Amino acid sequence: MRKRPAMVKMESVWNAMADFLRAHKRALLPLVILGLFVPLTIGQLAEMVQAETGSETAPGIAASLISFLVAVIALWAQISITAMALEPLSAGAAARTGLRRLPAVIGILVLVTIVLMVLALPVLFVFWRAGMGQGAMHAPDVSPLYLAFVVLYAILYAVALVVLIARLIVTTPVIVAERNGLSALRRSWQLTRGYGAAIIGIVLLFGIVALIAQLAVKTVLGSILLLFLGGEGSFSLSAILIACASGIVLTIVSVIQVAFLAKLYLALSRPFRSEAASFE
Repeated sequence: MRKRPAMVKMESVWNAMADFLRAHKRALLPLVILGLFVPLTIGQLAEMVQAETGSETAPGIAASLISFLVAVIALWAQISITAMALEPLSAGAAARTGLRRLPAVIGILVLVTIVLMVLALPVLFVFWRAGMGQGAMHAPDVSPLYLAFVVLYAILYAVALVVLIARLIVTTPVIVAERNGLSALRRSWQLTRGYGAAIIGIVLLFGIVALIAQLAVKTVLGSILLLFLGGEGSFSLSAILIACASGIVLTIVSVIQVAFLAKLYLALSRPFRSEAASFE
């Protein structure tokens, strides 16, 4: 059995990501602005409309459709940036690669989502048996045994979810670079073997930073804008500025995350590649 090479250092991956962003900032700009910032900002406004009007109203339904559309556009932009980070490509070539790989990435996301929903069914079944969801006048009756099962299952589910995210974190780069379909899941699992703890730390770091930045924008900056500009409704000046600020934060986090994962894939797969394969 072939001996596994020296462990990949996350610091080296971070430096490679930073070098890529510095060297390709001009080429990335169209994708970042048109593919990430604009759709993510529109998505923030759509969320405000849904919160204000409700998801079952006509404006709420329209906002849901818009949110889905801009999410697909943002996903395409992320795949395109991944392609640029994996191999020197022009923005146009990366965009075309993103379009070609988009169906496979969406298919994998749908499949993983379905699996996670199926795994959550036991908890939903317990709640259904207890009478929850049958109206406000019906008090749920959950026995201590069922409650213990739900708590234990929820803990195991959360742990499994974190591990799954860590081990499948480079699935998109695998799809882009190796043109894999379902086998990309197995390939990602193989590449991340031995790096689960380090990747979980990176994922938590990205999540915490993004959460703090979003909270700062929507609470601190939002309060200041409302104080000085006033305005009510989803399309007031203050709401638009808050959405733009949130869009900037989400865009920055997305670009860094996507570029980092692409460079992580390159570092993890290098010992397993016998020859470099072009995917353009």
